[in-house]
Amino acid sequence: MRRFRRALAVIFWLLVMQLLSIIFKETLIFVGPLDIVRSLARLITQTDFLLAVLATSWRILFGFVLATALAGLLAIAAMRSSTWEDFFAPLIAVFKAVPVVSFILIILIYFGADSSSWIVVCIVTLPGLYESLLQGMRMSDPDLNEMAEVFAVPFTRRLSKLYLPSAISYFSASASSAIGFAWKAGIATEVFGIVQGSLGERFYEAKIYLETADLFAYTALIIILSWLFSKILQAQLRKMTRKYEFGIQGKTSQDMTEDKLNKHQVAGSSYYQTKLSDKRASTQVSDEIKNNEEVCLQTVNITKAYGELVVLENFNHSFSDHSRSFVLGPSGCGKTTLLRLLLGLEEPSSGEVLGRNTAKAGAVFQEPRLLPHLTARENILFVAPNLKQAEIQEAFIQLGLTGDLDKPVATLSGGMKDRVAIARLLLSDRYFLLMDEPFGSLDSETKVRTGSFIERHLHGRPFILVSHQLEDGTLMQIEETIILG
Repeated sequence: MRRFRRALAVIFWLLVMQLLSIIFKETLIFVGPLDIVRSLARLITQTDFLLAVLATSWRILFGFVLATALAGLLAIAAMRSSTWEDFFAPLIAVFKAVPVVSFILIILIYFGADSSSWIVVCIVTLPGLYESLLQGMRMSDPDLNEMAEVFAVPFTRRLSKLYLPSAISYFSASASSAIGFAWKAGIATEVFGIVQGSLGERFYEAKIYLETADLFAYTALIIILSWLFSKILQAQLRKMTRKYEFGIQGKTSQDMTEDKLNKHQVAGSSYYQTKLSDKRASTQVSDEIKNNEEVCLQTVNITKAYGELVVLENFNHSFSDHSRSFVLGPSGCGKTTLLRLLLGLEEPSSGEVLGRNTAKAGAVFQEPRLLPHLTARENILFVAPNLKQAEIQEAFIQLGLTGDLDKPVATLSGGMKDRVAIARLLLSDRYFLLMDEPFGSLDSETKVRTGSFIERHLHGRPFILVSHQLEDGTLMQIEETIILG
């Protein structure tokens, strides 16, 4: 209905233009839509006119693409370091504040007419594209950022799998308006510089010779080209947005049957035995933990308060190497806060946590914290890119997830997502394994199966389980119980 109303509005204003042209009876003063159409029909038969359209379109498109590339590089640098953001800030502020006509005149003086239009387009569209990309990357899910931090995912992998997908929707809105602005700035530069063989030059000539119909025809053509470029760009960006919203279907490979997996059992089970046989070789030894001592996480008189609410008070405990600990307590007693302190996601109000640098702790959070646009397999590889495919497939069979390996996690149920998150931790290179309510969404049969999977993949690594249900500690045969609250 709304489209119909808009179509009627367009028709109305076209009729108004045609009526005015009839009233004035002089095309030198005012032309109607029919005169514009006739002028366009005549112009598009001229080879030099078509070449001028192509030349102008190429310059504007080149400037816009260059601005997009520069905006991406600057935004990535600013995302990685606030120092770079502060360094770019004055330049971006100047580009936003200086009038476009000033840039046009300055560029014409220093670079001449031939190169002026694409340089001006690049300068005037760069600030908006840069700010939208930077804002979009910073609006990525904070829970996923914490997950990536805990698993020590490198910046380059976070950039491609987390930050840029988040930035696409922000960039899409900015780019649509920027492409229209690019046409305005590009044509204005060509008119000022009288760039030979361009639409701007034809604008200038139409004004000089009072060819009003041609002037309106050029204007209509530029509006059409700007609209067309914007629609093509929006269509491509919508494809990318849907791709990241509904999931990227990874390279599909048939899940191995259990018979085929028998050939890989030795390789799969020996992976962590080899990888973890000398844990001290893969961790840096801090001042608190010497080469001849075991790796441990130790809390020393830690207190954590949020305003007047004290969650933990003078908590002391040592989580030693190869140990299994069960943290039990009701909701709100500080169990999750304790894990966040051990992971380094929060700092205690007082006291200290020792050994975090050497423990290489990883976690299963209360929420799955999976990247929704990636498949289950890709979520595992996000934290463990060197993992063998046979190991991932074996783990999914053991967890009862056969056939779900290459499904986008956005299509999985809550319990399935939780098991993928458990597999991600157990298959990663993290040493201290922390699990916050990992069985909360699982039925009794799946819980037993998942517990067996965890037991099979611990490989002697220390394990801290948090729950408010006593039977979870019994399931994992954990003798040391820490009661909070």
